[in-house]
Amino acid sequence: MNIANADTPKYQSRDVDFEKILKKSLKSLDQDVKNCTMNLNVTSKKHLNKKNSGYFFEKILYRTPDQPSADKNTVDMNRERINFLDNSIRYYTRSALLAQSCRINVSASNIANAESFDKNGIPYQAKQVIFKLDTSNCNNKIGGVKIKKIINDKKPWKLIYDPYNPNADEYGYIKTSNVNIIEEMVNTISASRSYQANIEVINTARTMILKTLNLGQ
Repeated sequence: MNIANADTPKYQSRDVDFEKILKKSLKSLDQDVKNCTMNLNVTSKKHLNKKNSGYFFEKILYRTPDQPSADKNTVDMNRERINFLDNSIRYYTRSALLAQSCRINVSASNIANAESFDKNGIPYQAKQVIFKLDTSNCNNKIGGVKIKKIINDKKPWKLIYDPYNPNADEYGYIKTSNVNIIEEMVNTISASRSYQANIEVINTARTMILKTLNLGQ
């Protein structure tokens, strides 16, 4: 909205304190929607019910311009572009952080259950995370990442010779989990490094944005 009205005389740049909104929303989920100062525009049955959403918002704030213009328009195009870029980077990287966190959790579960059996004596089957390109907020070539599904590993069971085990077959072998501890450790390290790399992307982008804002000051 700010960018669209960058050439509108006397237009006052808008801003929202999202942190304050989040804190109030978490404390007041049960409040009636009549306290809202911004109504939800519902265009699909899948959207939140604007009458029972329980969320309310602060009034829109007006941003103080760094360099006021002659026509009293307070939109700073450099700041708006940077905010847009910052939000895009945060969306992509945070989707990756969530995905890699899930990957680490699945590997941890696999390692923890490497010697587990269910109540029927069937060994634990290793799980694998499948990622998918998330193009919901962009075109079909770039986007964030999301978890498509968690599948069972198709590797065969491990056979261990233990004739005295109650689960042993007629040849004295028992089936054990197909979890490969070495592979899971490598997978955990890979996910951890990917997580750290995305953190570095956020920090680097933030540094670049701050330097850009300081240009010309």
